[in-house]
Formats: sequence, structure tokens, C-alpha cells
Amino acid sequence: MPLENALPRIDDRNYDSLIAEVRTRIARYTPEWTPVWTDVNDNDPGITLAQVFAWLTEMLAYRMNLVPELNYIKFLQLIGIELHAAEPAEAEVTFPVQSGFAEPYVIVPERTQLTAPAPDGGPPITFETDRALIAVRARLAAVLAYDGYAYTSVTADNEEAVQGFQPFGPMANENSALLLGFDDPGPFPALELNLAIVTLPDSSAPAAFQCGVPDGPGFASAPSDGNSGTAARGSGSACLRMRPVPSPVPVMSF
Repeated sequence: MPLENALPRIDDRNYDSLIAEVRTRIARYTPEWTPVWTDVNDNDPGITLAQVFAWLTEMLAYRMNLVPELNYIKFLQLIGIELHAAEPAEAEVTFPVQSGFAEPYVIVPERTQLTAPAPDGGPPITFETDRALIAVRARLAAVLAYDGYAYTSVTADNEEAVQGFQPFGPMANENSALLLGFDDPGPFPALELNLAIVTLPDSSAPAAFQCGVPDGPGFASAPSDGNSGTAARGSGSACLRMRPVPSPVPVMSF
């Protein structure tokens, strides 16, 4: 929120409110005027004087309300309140690739610009990607959690991303796994696949995991080249350098 929206106004009265206040106080504060001042129209000399002072008062109040913001910042610092340092805004953006696209992936160059509507109706807000990206045509079709004994579909929980879910089951045993199933008509390309991992705020215990494509009935053997036995604490990302995987695209496990 901009600083000016949080700053109090020293005096929010204007010319009209000052004149109205003077008119209501004439009979009480000027009893020595005999007969009682009852003509409060603009043609009365007393009202003319009140209008002049109201005009001067409005200008003074306006200048008082223009006290530099730096003064407020310094006053806040005296009582131990500091402003947060400016930092660039960040947003998560999805680059979907059309299913009919001929290539299995699209390279999104670094500094690719995107715009979002401003909440106050102003000019659009421009974002830039901070690095080059590879958008894969393969669609994430299923997410399964394996606790060592049974598979549980958490596809809907992953898509909604409203609440966290237990990717390795409630116990997270040594043989637990999170399986990601991709759907694509062609073979999965050899590229670097980055997966974002977002944990709950109270999830601080480190966890070791291995990434790769499982080798077994119904799976193709194509392990990744990195992030095997990696220890993770909190949110982060996992980088998999995938080798070519024949069609159909298999499930990758963690």
C-alpha cells in the first residue's frame, strides 16, 4: 500500500465546512453584538470577513497536509518502526503449449515480458521472466502418493493448490514415493525439468529424496542425471536432467 494512503490528514476541513461552522457559532460567540447577528447572508460584512479567514485557513490546512513524507518516516523511526525495503514483485505464470504443436517443447527466452491488469485501473503491470524457460508439451495428467503400501491419487489436491497434501503418505516411509504421470503423444524429450516444491510454513524438517524414472513393469528405464539423494528443507525446486524417454511417457517418481 502506498505511504500516502496510510498518512493521516492533519486537518481535513475545507472552505465550505469552515463557513458552515462559523455560521453555527455566531449567536453563541458574539453576544455583544446588539441586536443579535441574524443576517448571515453573503452581503453581510461579518460574513465577508468570515469568508476571508476561511479562505486563508483552508490554504494553511492544505500546506500542513503537505508535510513531506520523509518527516513521517523519521517520526516512525524514532519510535522503532521501519519501512520494508523495496523489492520486485513476483508472480507464478504458466506457459501452456498447445497439444497440436509439432515440437515437444518451446523455449521461452529470458526477459520475456508479460502484462497484468493494474488493480487500480492504471496502466498494465509488466513482468519479465528472470531466466530462460522450457515449456513442455507433455501435460501433467496424474499425481500419485505412494506410502510404501498403496497408491493414493492427489491430482486434484495438486491442481487446486489451496491446501497442502502429504506427498509421501502420513508416515513418509523410506520406500514412499510421489509419482508424476505425463501425457503426450510423442517421446519425452531430453531436457532439464524443474519442479517447484512448496511446503507448509511449519514444515521445517529436512528430507532426503531421489528423483528419476522408475524401471519396472509398465515403466521405461530413463533415470535422471541429477538430484539423487538430495536433502531439502522448506520450499524450493528440484532439477532433473532427463534422458530421452520413449513413448508412451512414463511416470517419474520422487
